[in-house]
Amino acid sequence: KLVAKKVVDKQTANPGDTLNYTITVQNTIGSPVTGVNITDDISPVVPTFGTFGTSTPAATVTGGNQLAWSSQTIPGNSTATYTYSVVL
Repeated sequence: KLVAKKVVDKQTANPGDTLNYTITVQNTIGSPVTGVNITDDISPVVPTFGTFGTSTPAATVTGGNQLAWSSQTIPGNSTATYTYSVVL
């Protein structure tokens, strides 16, 4: 079973601030899960309010506001972490 969670480091922000997002994907079974595709639609923020900054690991960006980490392997009983930033 995979459990995904997304958090942002600020509840309020002003123009010029950077918002740092963290997506975690927890694998709760003992064996790895392969071929996992993680996507995030950041269109509510980009391009209306800000611009995409960076991501770790590097995400594929399509349409300027769709992030994707394709064909990921999440090891058994572990959590994979994906981060990205948006500058307002």
